[in-house]
Amino acid sequence: CCIFAEVCFAVGSSQSTGKQWYQRRVRGANVYLVTKMRVLFIVSIVLAVSSAIRYRTYISTLDRKHAGTDSIDLRIAFIGSRSTVNTGHVDKKGRDDFERGATDMFDFYMADVGQLECLELTVANNDMWIMQHILVYKEGRTLPQLFRNTKLTPLSTDSSEGVRKLRVCEHGGDMSK
Repeated sequence: CCIFAEVCFAVGSSQSTGKQWYQRRVRGANVYLVTKMRVLFIVSIVLAVSSAIRYRTYISTLDRKHAGTDSIDLRIAFIGSRSTVNTGHVDKKGRDDFERGATDMFDFYMADVGQLECLELTVANNDMWIMQHILVYKEGRTLPQLFRNTKLTPLSTDSSEGVRKLRVCEHGGDMSK
């Protein structure tokens, strides 16, 4: 017989035993818990995205023969006083990025790194590219930050052409790896 008529009615049987009700109730609670966890996960993603800061980034390629590239796989690490955040693959679909003498604009939405100190560029794919400078406008700041490749060090996966990693800092200093 059913101990709580309203609960038995809710699960669809007026003849449910206490054990059957408990099993159904536990399953229902698990579904509720899983649903609540999904909602919390979605809310945390929305909060993370809404608290992201835009870093509008202008990347200039040197205007010299063989400075541009067609197939470089570029990734940038934004190194700040609070943290370091990686951009992942930098590319604008359907566009020839990093051409000789060109400046390409990218918007990166990511966590606040604090005071931006350096950028570390890492390349993959078999090609060479010479970045002249990068200008970064951080949302909420009035002045941009300029990161220069003062030695005009080429980036390449082939060590005879250049370096695979290049760190450029706002106050000068190219450090290649």
